[in-house]
Amino acid sequence: MILFIMTMAGNVCNYLFQLIMGRMLSVEDYGTMNALFSLMMIATVPAGTIGLVISRYLAGYNAVGEQNKIVSFLRKSMKYVGILTFAVMLLGILVSPLIKRYMNIDTISHVALMMVVIGISVLSPLITGSAQGLKKFLALGTLNFIGPLIKLAVGILLVAIGFRVNGAIGGLLMAVLVVILAGIPVLSKYLKPVAPNSDVMIDKREIMVYAMPVLITSLCMSVLTNIDMIMIKHYFNAQETGLYSSAVIFGRAIFYFPGAIVMAMFPIVAEAKAAKGDTVGTLKKSLLYTAVLCGISALVLSIFPQFVINLLFGARYLPAVPYIRLLAAVMLPLSLLSILVNYKLALNKPGTMIITLVVGCLTEFILITLFHNSILQVLLILLGVGISMLIANIVNVFVVHSKMAVTRIQPEQFL
Repeated sequence: MILFIMTMAGNVCNYLFQLIMGRMLSVEDYGTMNALFSLMMIATVPAGTIGLVISRYLAGYNAVGEQNKIVSFLRKSMKYVGILTFAVMLLGILVSPLIKRYMNIDTISHVALMMVVIGISVLSPLITGSAQGLKKFLALGTLNFIGPLIKLAVGILLVAIGFRVNGAIGGLLMAVLVVILAGIPVLSKYLKPVAPNSDVMIDKREIMVYAMPVLITSLCMSVLTNIDMIMIKHYFNAQETGLYSSAVIFGRAIFYFPGAIVMAMFPIVAEAKAAKGDTVGTLKKSLLYTAVLCGISALVLSIFPQFVINLLFGARYLPAVPYIRLLAAVMLPLSLLSILVNYKLALNKPGTMIITLVVGCLTEFILITLFHNSILQVLLILLGVGISMLIANIVNVFVVHSKMAVTRIQPEQFL
């Protein structure tokens, strides 16, 4: 419970950060900030997968009391993650001029600073994944809260004294550093020298088999919910990008509900699968709850967009009202799709889902590249792709798999 409460408090801080930055920054700077934050969300997906792998292995060793193997695995993981951090940071800085040009960003320092943040962020899942695997939930909850709180406080301070976009990114950088430094004492007892005969071999092939489906699905979902911000920054001017980014904040708020539902659904489905019990019933309930919660939120945003945006962002963002209505509709199919994705991952059968996600991402990118006469046209593309992917995966889960199950059962009926 403490983990959930503190994580939600962290989410509130993240949301406040977005709202306050919208008030403090110019419309143009706000669009640049959100485009770079969307880039970070996509680029750090592999790091999140690393955290999942570390959590899984440490939980296994901890369950059987193999403390020395925990030490060995952590030390090896730190070496690999450290090398990856340096490589990501160096590569990011080298490609910063290309990103600056594509995203039409005036100052190279904005991009370079974000690349530093992305590189250092690779270390964060090492800390949080270890805390999760070792069941240090109080520490994990504290880190989930303190990071967004630091980002909020430092970001406000730096922007207030005139650092603008770099100030907002600086708040994020400080948050990442604090989480890493605060997490080191939690793992200090596991960073001692490896005891004799306790070394563990890291099976890279096993890790790839386990992590690759999660990496691909997470990356695709991140692309589906963030690539629009990057491409809008590329194809439209700074004013339009800033207005669109304010609407995106409200749209993404709808996307928070599936995350909370997945936290409950995932272990229930995984346990039911292991016990050969009913999993479809849990899926249907999860889809229903998501549809109701996200539907109500989308309806409120569609009916009162002027009031909401004027209250939270101010009158200068009112031209974004048409975008809010469409973004609310866009997030509905994506929210339901995220439930289906996590259901398939819980069953450890994401094969067909991966194909549809990859095709959907490519289709979205190609269509926006070809058709971007207006932001509303881009939003219609997002809506069309989202609905198509949702329908395809509902058919896959409820029709194709049901028929396969019946086919497997039929021979037994004649015995």
